[in-house]
Amino acid sequence: MPLMQYTNGMIATDQAQATPDTDLKSAQRYRHWIERCVPHGRLKIAVFAVVLWSVVFSFFAFITPAFSQLRQGNVGLDLGSALFFASMLVVAMLACAMVVRRSGRLLQQMDMLCSEAEREALVLRVMTQSRGLAVFIPVLGIALGSAHTAFLFGIQVFQPDSVPGVIGTVLVWLVATSLTSCFLRNSQVFAEVGAEHLRVDLLRPEGIEMLGQAAALPVLGLMATQVLYPFLWIGGDINLGIVGPGFAVTTAALIFLFVRQVLPVHRRLVTLKHNALREIDERISKLDSGPENLLLLNAHIEHRKYLQDSPEWPFRLGTLARWTFYLLIPPLTWVGAALIEMLVDSWIGG
Repeated sequence: MPLMQYTNGMIATDQAQATPDTDLKSAQRYRHWIERCVPHGRLKIAVFAVVLWSVVFSFFAFITPAFSQLRQGNVGLDLGSALFFASMLVVAMLACAMVVRRSGRLLQQMDMLCSEAEREALVLRVMTQSRGLAVFIPVLGIALGSAHTAFLFGIQVFQPDSVPGVIGTVLVWLVATSLTSCFLRNSQVFAEVGAEHLRVDLLRPEGIEMLGQAAALPVLGLMATQVLYPFLWIGGDINLGIVGPGFAVTTAALIFLFVRQVLPVHRRLVTLKHNALREIDERISKLDSGPENLLLLNAHIEHRKYLQDSPEWPFRLGTLARWTFYLLIPPLTWVGAALIEMLVDSWIGG
């Protein structure tokens, strides 16, 4: 297989006559369908996001009123659903594409012990998926969405009033399942990088912080989707049956993704730190207290203190505190939305 390169979000090869599509086909791997849909370049991405959001919002808010409860005067409920479906599709697709592309660049920049061919193979695994997964994951998303709609609507799933909710729910599950699958695949790659390929130096911890960045990317992507659920409560009651399954799946996924990626390199850091401290202790124990060894003893003690303070995780304490705060954003958003809903209801009722 030709050597693959990741440049500006595109996959290329070192052979002049080769193309990304022919190389991917020869390797029986395919770019993620969401990553294919999202263009490259900030301006193009912004235009894509605005157009997609406008089309989806218009579909649910204006084009389907004949099938929705809008004809019965329940405008708020349909407005919230339209906002949620449009925002969820746009945010999930952009998050997936951005995480995939950023992950490929991080792999190219990391200081690794493996060869360039092995590095490019890792990039290929991040950027693409097998033929089986390319078919199975969308089918799984549609199946989960169908099951969720059956749970929500029951025997009314085939009624005209349920059509917008059914379409929107299936679309959200399709994109969310594809997004989660993509992030799970990336987590496996970065777990292997942290366990085997990443060059770990206790004296230069900056080299492992890129792995911490890679671990944080999918977490932020999933959290961006979680803050959108309060849209569903506009004009209606808080229904955990609607938001509960999706929120539970994404919460479990983001916790697993983060731990899966940082745990292998954490174990390596702990082992290296333990071995280095043991070695320096042995050197100190072999020195006598004579004045001729004073300088060397002080150097060993300073070295030992530095090793003790070296990080055991691929991020700094301040970064960890910031990610912990980020994890609180979705539930705080939900609480805020619920309080505003209660205030509006009390004001209208009063």
